[in-house]
Amino acid sequence: MEECIGEATYGIYPSETLVRVVMCLKARAFPAVVAGAVRALFDRTSELYMECRTRLILWFSHHLSNFQFIRPWEEWAYVLELPKCAPQRVFVQEVLDREVRLSTGIK
Repeated sequence: MEECIGEATYGIYPSETLVRVVMCLKARAFPAVVAGAVRALFDRTSELYMECRTRLILWFSHHLSNFQFIRPWEEWAYVLELPKCAPQRVFVQEVLDREVRLSTGIK
């Protein structure tokens, strides 16, 4: 357990430490929890404040880049039928744009 949690260092927030503990204790269940959270947030994209959307886009694209960009994208294919300014379509477009930049090194 100690090697998983490590020593508390300056700059780590209590919530980050809690997430680290949960990840260590429930390592097999954690990916499903993250996937469920992403689905729930995506379903409510239009209800999120712009800052929250932006942070979700930044985190999610970074997260995907650490896991070989693997995601069941077909779940979100329906956004192509939405208007170009629809929050869910913009979310997917922004994530994909960031994924291209992260995978190619384009700034």
